[in-house]
Amino acid sequence: MDYLHDLHGAMWAPLFAVSLSATGRTFLTGSAAARPSHLYITGAIFFLAIETALIAVLIAARKRATRTRTLLDRRFAIEAAISRSSARLSACPAARVDSEIEEGLRAIVESEEIDMALWFVFDAASAAHVYSAHIDMGLPSTFYTGPELPWVTQTLLQDEPVVLGSLDQLPSEAQTERGYLASKSIKAAAFIPCGSGMGLQGVLTLVRLSDEVSWPNVLVERLSVLGNIFAGALMRKRAQQAEVESEQRFRYLFEEAPIGIAIENVDGKILFANPALCSILGYETTEIVGMNCCQFSDADSEGNDWDQFQELRAGLSDTYRTEKRYRRKDGSRIWGRVNVTMLRSSDGREPVVVATVEDISAAKKATAELNELNTELRQLTTRLIQSQEVERQRIARELHDDISQRLALLMMDIDAWQGEIPFQRASDHSTLRRVMAQLDELSTDVHNLSHRLHSTKLQHLGLQAALQELCQQFSSRHSIPIELNAGSVPRDLPEMVSLCFYRIAQEALKNAVKHSSSPRIDVRIVSGEQTLCMHVRDFGTGFDVGAPSSGLGLMTMQERLRMVGGTLRIDSVPESGTEVVAEVPIERSSMAAKVA
Repeated sequence: MDYLHDLHGAMWAPLFAVSLSATGRTFLTGSAAARPSHLYITGAIFFLAIETALIAVLIAARKRATRTRTLLDRRFAIEAAISRSSARLSACPAARVDSEIEEGLRAIVESEEIDMALWFVFDAASAAHVYSAHIDMGLPSTFYTGPELPWVTQTLLQDEPVVLGSLDQLPSEAQTERGYLASKSIKAAAFIPCGSGMGLQGVLTLVRLSDEVSWPNVLVERLSVLGNIFAGALMRKRAQQAEVESEQRFRYLFEEAPIGIAIENVDGKILFANPALCSILGYETTEIVGMNCCQFSDADSEGNDWDQFQELRAGLSDTYRTEKRYRRKDGSRIWGRVNVTMLRSSDGREPVVVATVEDISAAKKATAELNELNTELRQLTTRLIQSQEVERQRIARELHDDISQRLALLMMDIDAWQGEIPFQRASDHSTLRRVMAQLDELSTDVHNLSHRLHSTKLQHLGLQAALQELCQQFSSRHSIPIELNAGSVPRDLPEMVSLCFYRIAQEALKNAVKHSSSPRIDVRIVSGEQTLCMHVRDFGTGFDVGAPSSGLGLMTMQERLRMVGGTLRIDSVPESGTEVVAEVPIERSSMAAKVA
């Protein structure tokens, strides 16, 4: 009222001065001219009307000033909440973000004189993870759900606030909201989307239960700023939590990994080492950190590893793998498989090297023992094959020089005995002729068996003659045409190579006759630049090369070729035949001198 009284006096003083001046002039004039008295009454009414109008204007201005002051007070309170929340949330740890958000909501409840302020985390058109502050517990803090507020949710997804000073402001398509909010006794509500520039992240919600209230646009804008501060704080919280979780996972993997892990600088100095690496090298963590990786490397394997490390430093490669020996603290040696990777930073920080070391000493030892066993087995196989050939020669010689001769003498004795039997004993002559035929067949079989065990032609006439005899025998015995093309066979081929080719041809022909049902077989020998190659091909049923085989023939052929440094290849397609290819390296100079 003091303000109104002062303003009233200030505005009326000049008016009274003017009025008195005019009245005086009128009075003097009237006095002089004897004016009637009703003019004074008219002037008084006029001044009273003006004063009433001015009072009404002043009252309206006072109301506007009150509303403006109230709005300024509300805005000031919100600005203070924004400033306070921004200062606290900008640097607070993740554990305090929730409490700071609820403190900011309490400030809004107090400044806006509302019943509840909530901030929902918005996810896939539904709200959850609520933060709230309230003075009335009659309304649950989880009242906001997408299905019950479909129009509000759709509007918020379009990044538009929903401000309801009263429920009458809801549009006709929001009848669901009208009924739901009325059932919760809500008189006024404001839903303000907050996203911090990353899409809809949350909803700041203000609720009034007692009466209706207005939220001017300027206040809604400032409230949106506060909600964005909350959204930004929660995003930082998630980022901090993700970083902590990532660091915890990395530390767990680093500490619990079964293989050794070291993080080094570009000079090879160890910055971090996990327990597995310390156990592998026999050092404590406090001892190994600060040491250089070169201090563990065995002198015999350091050179190659260091060259690869220098290429890594120079940027010529990003990673490399090697196997090397390491020297433990106690002086013993172990084998390690090491993977080294350079991690370069995009922000200009110095790159680091990550090295993983796996102790493969046991595997190396087992491999060495296995190689030794394989070597012994191959030597044993070689001796076995050689002993087999010697035994075959002995048996063949026994068959040829002993059994065959004894059969020949027996046949001679029977023939002589047959001459002494009288002609009248015809049945005895028939029996002796049958025995003689059987002995002759047996002698032939013994002769052939002797040649199969050991070919005298191979020993005395060479591979070409031996193969001709072998092909003739198989052809006549099994009634199958066999074509031999061996014109490029050197005359003085090494004995081991000749025997190898002969046995492989023998095994390949036996398999072809037994399994392929081929109408014919081709055998040819081709002389290459530095090799001699034999091809045995049939045109029969073929087989699946990848299928497991339980036979010993293939392994025997491979082992024979290995003994002379050769290789075996088998090409076969079902229903398209099979080709066995045996290749042996031979010096070209010696072959040129030996080929006819």
